[in-house]
Order: sequence, then C-alpha cells, then structure tokens
Amino acid sequence: MRNCKFTESGDPIVLGVLKEATVENTIAQIKKCEAAGATAFNLHLSLLEGENREPEALKKIFAAANSPVMAVHYNNNPRGVTRKDTSDMRVAEMLRAVECGAAGIDMQGYTFCADSRATLLKFGDPEKHPFISANPKEVVLDHEVIEKQKRVVEKVHSLGGEVLMSCHTGVFLDTMHILAVAKLMEERNPDFIKIVTPANNKDDVLVALNSIHMMKKELHTKFSYHCSGRVGRITRYIGPYFGSSQVFAMDYYNEYADKEQLLVSKFLDFYNEVEFP
Repeated sequence: MRNCKFTESGDPIVLGVLKEATVENTIAQIKKCEAAGATAFNLHLSLLEGENREPEALKKIFAAANSPVMAVHYNNNPRGVTRKDTSDMRVAEMLRAVECGAAGIDMQGYTFCADSRATLLKFGDPEKHPFISANPKEVVLDHEVIEKQKRVVEKVHSLGGEVLMSCHTGVFLDTMHILAVAKLMEERNPDFIKIVTPANNKDDVLVALNSIHMMKKELHTKFSYHCSGRVGRITRYIGPYFGSSQVFAMDYYNEYADKEQLLVSKFLDFYNEVEFP
C-alpha cells in the first residue's frame, strides 16, 4: 500500500534498490533493506519476470513495504538484453504501478523523445541553456515533449503519487551547467530531481560537491546529484551531507546490481558518524 509520500520520508531518503525477478525475492529484499535502515524503495519493473509484473503481484510487493516504493522502468532486461518498450509503454506500466500502490515513479528526462541531443541543436539557446556546449544526454528542449512530460506529472499527482525526474547526462557538467539543467527539469513540476554525471578525476568531485551546495541554495525542489564511475563513488557518501536528498543503495549485490551503488548499512554508518559524531 502507499504508506506515505517520499517528501515526508526525511533527508536523506535512503532508497533500497530492488532488482529481483520474483515477488518473493523482492519482498525478501524489502524486509532486509528495511532492517538495514532503508526509508524508501526503488523498484525496477523491467526486471520482474512474467506474472510477477501483473497488478496482483505488484500489490503484494507494495503491501509488504512499510516505506514508499518508487516504480522505475529503465528498459533493462533480466538476461542483459535491452528491452524495446516505447516511452508510452513504460509510462503506462509505471502509472499502473501507482494505481496498484506505488508511491511514485521515476520519469527519465528524455521520455517521449527519440533523440534528445538533437533537440539541443534545434531548440538550444546558448544564453538560456549554457549546457548545450557540453552536449549532455537525456536533456530535452522540444516544447511538445516537455508538455507531454508535464501531463504525466499531472496524472501521477492526480493519482496521489509523486514524480522523480531523472537525467543521466553521460558527460561531466560544471556547476553553472548543472544548475541550468536542474532548473529546466524543475519547470516540469516534479517532486524530486535526480541528475547523474560521470566524474573523471578528483577535481570533478570537488566541482560536483560545489554543485550540490549551490543546488541546495537555488532550487525549490528536492534533488539528488551524484557522480558515476569509480572516482565519483565518494559523492554518493558525501553528497547527502551537503544537501543531496536521496541515496540509492542495496542490501547486497546480485547479478543485476550496479556495484557503484552503496550498501544501505555502510552508507548509514558513514552518514550517522559524520552527522552525529
């Protein structure tokens, strides 16, 4: 069931990432993540197999959680083969999850757009959109696409759910560029913003931490920003101390896991030690 809103879960929200094939295994991970300290969940629908993605199965998962569950559909497949679900199909499946009890969805920034980078070239204004020179992925400037995304946000809100809008840029962005991307995403009225950039060196990490500091000052929306890559992994630990509101972590690393993500218990040990020495 939808137990509460993500915006009522406190900061930082520690989302247990659920990447299992069956209802039984998913519920088992929910219990383990909750015991480790997770305060919310991130359910990858595309990794559930067959009947485990049907409404009655989803209701069992949501009913088993004592914390809000976010429905995610990133077109991943349990066998490592990229799914070919369209944006409309993925959004429909996430909306169905909200109807079954999910507290919200993760809508990717390029949803409904086949070539987001082409929209930077066609609609980008260097003064208004300074990030276009970096040519990030998953950032859309097509007005019609943006309006369609806004309608999804409105639909989720009408169902009582919340929306995280995510963007994995594929390139590192400096603070000015990160702020411009975040404010563009904020215009679509999501409840949370998530941005992930790669980090290539320690200098990038320092810039990223300053970006978090500035996002906390200038955004009106809760946000999560961290860097991917081995060097960037430290931002997953330190970012919440400076204002990043969400941490994506796991109870253990299964075959589908992103091993750059933290373990729930290890993150909480670190954060609690830093916050309350």
